[in-house]
Amino acid sequence: MTKVFHRQLVSLLNHCDFLAGYSFKSSRFSLSPEDVPLVKGENLGHREIDWMKAVRWPASEAKDFEKFELNPGDVVLAMDRPIVQGRLKFSWIRNHEPRALLVQRVARLRGYNGLETDFLRYLVASPAFQAHIETITTGVNVPHISGKDILSYSFALPPLATQQRIANILSTYDRLIDNNNRRIALLEESIHLLYKEWFVHLRFPGYESVKVVNGIPEGWRVLTLDDIVLEIIDYRGKTPKKLGSDWSNSGIIALSALNVKKGKLINLEKCKLVDEDLYQKWMKSELKQGDILMTSEAPLGELYYLAEDNKFCLSQRLYSIRANPEVIKPVILFCALNSSQMQGEIHARKSGTTVFGIRQSQLRKVPIIVPSIEMQNQASEILNNLFIQKEKLQKTIYKLQEARDLLLPRLMNGSIAV
Repeated sequence: MTKVFHRQLVSLLNHCDFLAGYSFKSSRFSLSPEDVPLVKGENLGHREIDWMKAVRWPASEAKDFEKFELNPGDVVLAMDRPIVQGRLKFSWIRNHEPRALLVQRVARLRGYNGLETDFLRYLVASPAFQAHIETITTGVNVPHISGKDILSYSFALPPLATQQRIANILSTYDRLIDNNNRRIALLEESIHLLYKEWFVHLRFPGYESVKVVNGIPEGWRVLTLDDIVLEIIDYRGKTPKKLGSDWSNSGIIALSALNVKKGKLINLEKCKLVDEDLYQKWMKSELKQGDILMTSEAPLGELYYLAEDNKFCLSQRLYSIRANPEVIKPVILFCALNSSQMQGEIHARKSGTTVFGIRQSQLRKVPIIVPSIEMQNQASEILNNLFIQKEKLQKTIYKLQEARDLLLPRLMNGSIAV
């Protein structure tokens, strides 16, 4: 297709207001929700900022650092370890996100002199910009980039009206993705609150008439994970070569620990793939609806619940835990494993020196309080519905991300008319 715009290359140096963050003293950091969150490399991910992990600066002193205050639309980019797991660590400040301050080794970028900041966001998101970052990254222990090298990036600058149209098209996808993520967060909160109310605080329907002995309602039991599972699927040592085959260019996704985070599957587009023949050799026990994926190490204890049937190959550092539904409903087991109490039990049994993990033999010893089957039936009916809604929203997000990422480079290089 004929390119729609042909422009002389310009440099970010002449079109970007660049600011590196301030070296805030860690001794003054706060965790109070009343104080101002800091954007650091540790809580900056790919297209997201983890506000839950953010340390804070005293609100009474924030005015002294107005220069480093972030505004809605500002683009932020990690200068240390700028690429993690093949993804650029950058994001932008959404309108609904909190007032924040910028910390050293994170850069703030704003467009000026004919460059729209919204367009700049997608310039930074483009594969071409990430390729530039890869070429300027130096260092071994802590890979890093410099402000000067960031600003050396050259690109074709379309007219303002074209920039605005491109940004509007792509931001429509991002708004839909953000809206769906917020809906997922509400569903997750509902799941968490129901489980906590019924099975931690023991305020389940009819609790007033149930006798509690030693902290456990009558009819409930304390068992081990070994007592309540049908199977723990563990194919962590398998590789295509050991099975006389190799990865494929298309086929079935091979999940590893890198793909399970905060109850979601991430980075699926970067997964290795297996063909049907290799899948049959590999997955002697196939995953089923209700299975629980758990990372065995690096990191330990991340979980994902298979609310619907999905065909995946189980790869490195990943268990699949299959509940015995006659003893415990799968969704109840997932919520239990995801609770702070059970996470503590899992981590108490970890081993290793540099990388901590848990052996299957130790995992099976983890104790768990098993509610009465009648109570589980009531809760699982509600919880399963919430998980199915969450799964459908997540699939919509995958499709939106795929469409946006396919469109983005074509819009940025002018091969699609706007």
